[in-house]
Amino acid sequence: AGVAGSGSIDAKHGTNITDFITISSWLKTNDIVTTKVIASRRNFDSVDRINYIFDINTASKFEFVFTSGQTGIYHIWASTSTISQLGINNNYWHHATISYTYGTGSSIRLYVDGINIAGSWTNGDGNALPQLNSTLRTTVGSSYYTTYESYFNGTLDEVSIWNRSLSATEVLNIYNRQKDAFIQQGEYQSEIFDAGS
Repeated sequence: AGVAGSGSIDAKHGTNITDFITISSWLKTNDIVTTKVIASRRNFDSVDRINYIFDINTASKFEFVFTSGQTGIYHIWASTSTISQLGINNNYWHHATISYTYGTGSSIRLYVDGINIAGSWTNGDGNALPQLNSTLRTTVGSSYYTTYESYFNGTLDEVSIWNRSLSATEVLNIYNRQKDAFIQQGEYQSEIFDAGS
């Protein structure tokens, strides 16, 4: 299932990711102005605790965020190019994947439609481990701070979160295996969860 409109899916407490992570999704934007969260595991408990956030930020760039330490030190990685520079236009499907090994900043990779995209750490260096907490909420299509926020304005489908770092070959294989259902037909033919607005 996926998310359509400005809604989200809350998996409540889910599972903490402690070492390796890959987040992958097909996405179709309705606008390229506001922040759009693809997937997140976050909660506010005296500090902003983020296991991961994969989103499109207010500068229209892909972004990966987590916090470390007891005081919630932010580590933020962003793509060099905006989504429009990457050829992502409203109402067209694209595949985005972020892959990372916690504690090793140089390991992070972003792939758009199977192609590795450049970026850098804009805050922190990624050489840290994420905050873990049993109250963190795993959400798709939004982020949970003290309430739900940063809804994805568009459609998400085939959202997947792995507790391992997928290789470039694996990411490309997923893209090639699924792309005909999205790109050639224009609309993916599976059940879409419409969370409303």
